[in-house]
Amino acid sequence: MIRPILETMRNIYRNILLHNVNSSIKLSATPTNSLSVICYKCDRNPEKFDQFWILPDHIHNPLNM
Repeated sequence: MIRPILETMRNIYRNILLHNVNSSIKLSATPTNSLSVICYKCDRNPEKFDQFWILPDHIHNPLNM
């Protein structure tokens, strides 16, 4: 239950920051294969987009692992 709460807090904080600088972001969902899972063993290297650092998720198919 803690993960959804932390995700909500992060999203609210992000929205407050964006509002304070009169900015916005466009979220685009990307469909994945129904068998895909997020890999937690892969290194997550942060990428900077404008003023924000993003940790991308690595998606793998468990049948190919």
